Amino acid sequence: MVSKNESLWLTSGQAGENLAHTQDLPVTFTRVEIGDANGTTPSLDPALTQLINKRQDGELISHELDPYDSSQRIITMAIPPTENFNAIEVLLYAKYGETEFAHTYFTLAAPFAVRTLENGGSQAMLKYTIKVSQETNFTITAVQDLAYATQKDQQQIIDETVAKIRREYPIFRTSENQALLDVDGSAVPSGWGVSGLSAENFSLVETVKGHSLGGSYSNEMLEFFEVAGIKENNYYYNPHKFNIVRIKWTDLSGLAYSFFLNRTVSNIGPYFTFAAFVKMISGNIIVTGINHSEKSWQLVGRNYQTPVDQRTMDSSIKHVSASGEMLIALPAVVSGYVDLTQPHNWWQFVGPLQYKESGV
Repeated sequence: MVSKNESLWLTSGQAGENLAHTQDLPVTFTRVEIGDANGTTPSLDPALTQLINKRQDGELISHELDPYDSSQRIITMAIPPTENFNAIEVLLYAKYGETEFAHTYFTLAAPFAVRTLENGGSQAMLKYTIKVSQETNFTITAVQDLAYATQKDQQQIIDETVAKIRREYPIFRTSENQALLDVDGSAVPSGWGVSGLSAENFSLVETVKGHSLGGSYSNEMLEFFEVAGIKENNYYYNPHKFNIVRIKWTDLSGLAYSFFLNRTVSNIGPYFTFAAFVKMISGNIIVTGINHSEKSWQLVGRNYQTPVDQRTMDSSIKHVSASGEMLIALPAVVSGYVDLTQPHNWWQFVGPLQYKESGV
């Protein structure tokens, strides 16, 4: 009888790593199989390429470098409670490119009684140290299945998921006047600054309030909202109004910071996002390093991972063409991560109370 848990780096595992290395391809640990060896005590044979008797798939959870030996990896696996048998053998598979191979064979010190949930089973965790080549780049793609997790495991996964959501999604708006409410042709929008432009370069196009959309530009915007999923989710029924503003420039050359946040904002967490809805009438602009000239409404902006304080240059619109004209709505800096690939994620965010805005 086996007196301890043992692992064996198979001949096929060594060959697979060598072939991956010659082709400069990473090796990925892919899956785990669990068997009962037909109730026998298996011998550790490096020529093995499959289990003696497979009963079910296992779960490959993680692997890490052995801190005391760079030629070893510490593998964490699990046996889910989906069958009734005595587990004796385990086989770890890996691949390079599309070629999969048996990597390491394991035997358990004593048969482990695997039981289904109906028979009182729970997920068993296995941690092994295995031999690998120091020259092979390893990755892992499989993740733990929550369905087989114990209550403690489930709570850990829930806590990690909540932390991820808090880290990646918006907390609140750190800029002021997202609605651009004070544009009347005689003043630059409060909270925002200009370079190379005067107040006369700004004019009010339309005011959007609730679902009372009547102007041509707001109707176009509504159509864009509908495509983006904003209309169907009733986002545009927001009771607070916002303005669509026209910005026009002539005789400008080079990259002028023509519209930007006029102060440094404080950020909470590792992310912040700057974005705005923009429609080009003529010319083109650069927003956070990306050139825009589309003659339709677009959500433009960028996510940043930055220190707590961030300078205003990362919250700006630069004019590229010497002359041009654009419409802008709902510009803001948001503390947090907003997925800008989905325009319906961008709306009027709740901001600091000290701004005392009539909008949100």
